[in-house]
Amino acid sequence: MVAYFFLGGIPGLFATATGIFSSITTFTLLPVPFFIFMGELIFHSGLGIQAINVIDKWLGRIPGRLSLMAVITGIIFAALSGSTIANAALLGTVLLPEMQKGDTARS
Repeated sequence: MVAYFFLGGIPGLFATATGIFSSITTFTLLPVPFFIFMGELIFHSGLGIQAINVIDKWLGRIPGRLSLMAVITGIIFAALSGSTIANAALLGTVLLPEMQKGDTARS
């Protein structure tokens, strides 16, 4: 009854019902769960860590190797996934501990 008064009567209730139905039937947010699923597959299969190890072998022992590896793997994973947040999460969890380990060795 309160919704009847706040929404402007019967036309407001009909507009609310059609708005809910149209938001459920649009598929603009459908890729979001698939990106999450793809990120979980890459993480649990170990593919992300293997790709980072390959790039690590390619770079060798040059100075600033971890920062260069972050940039290169960021480019590759961004092209593969298209999700900036997933890319930052993957690189942060994999490369940040290694970078911090190297920083504490200097102190």
